[in-house]
Amino acid sequence: MNGVNVAARNCSPAFKAGSGTDFDFGTIVEGAEIICNYTLDDAGSIKLEIEIPAIREDFHGNFYVRQDAQVDFNKEAHKVNRDGEKLLDRVRDIGSAVNDDDYEKLEAAGDLASEAISADNSTHDAEKLKHLEEQLAAARKTLADIRERNKFTIRRSDLNGLRGYYKKDLKRFAEPQEIEQLETLFTRAETLIERDDTAFDDTFAEIRHLCFLLLIRDDEFIAYKFNQLAKHPENVTDRESFYRLVQAGNAALARKDFDELRQIIGGLLHLSGHTEDEFLSTNITKA
Repeated sequence: MNGVNVAARNCSPAFKAGSGTDFDFGTIVEGAEIICNYTLDDAGSIKLEIEIPAIREDFHGNFYVRQDAQVDFNKEAHKVNRDGEKLLDRVRDIGSAVNDDDYEKLEAAGDLASEAISADNSTHDAEKLKHLEEQLAAARKTLADIRERNKFTIRRSDLNGLRGYYKKDLKRFAEPQEIEQLETLFTRAETLIERDDTAFDDTFAEIRHLCFLLLIRDDEFIAYKFNQLAKHPENVTDRESFYRLVQAGNAALARKDFDELRQIIGGLLHLSGHTEDEFLSTNITKA
């Protein structure tokens, strides 16, 4: 494999599984020397020669196990899918608030996000996935630059969108003091839109948090969100905890225990790496 930097390409060329039944005597202690030589033939098969001095054994043959190596590939594909979804949400968030000069770049980012969402092992090998991840990273930077150039327009659009969503879908869940607090924050945010500091962003984040607290009071939405999260085990690494929470959530939903279901959703969000901000953004987009 002359000229190939495997570490830089971030891919696994081979996998060798070994167990105690592979040799007749001796012990391989932690830190024992293992000498490995390999060759790559024209068919792309990797042949290994493994020497373990501690047990005076040599192992030969093609030890590549595709299924084990494929696990990481599948996880990488799911990560690309998830990153594509996040990018598409960002494109939609700012789509109506950018100037014409940036629209073409925004459209290209949307096309890239759509490709990432649909990527799987039938259309993308490890190298293509890595290239796609690099493109997604570049697109996120492009969107950040676009957002900065259109900052004030986007702030106004974000604020109007959240205010409309609050009045239409969330206000009915608010207590009188919460309504007063939110109206004050919306008014304050309006005056901060063209400030060239973080004052608007801080106030907007506070509004979003309060709206999130109202959103999770909606039992119907909680049931919908649980069912949505339960369909995607690929977004988590701790599958055992995931399925345990899903089982508990199904039981809670059956007896309409929405308070317990809220706690379970919190656990599922933690496992999947979703943030409160993503949770709310997705719902605003669909509203």
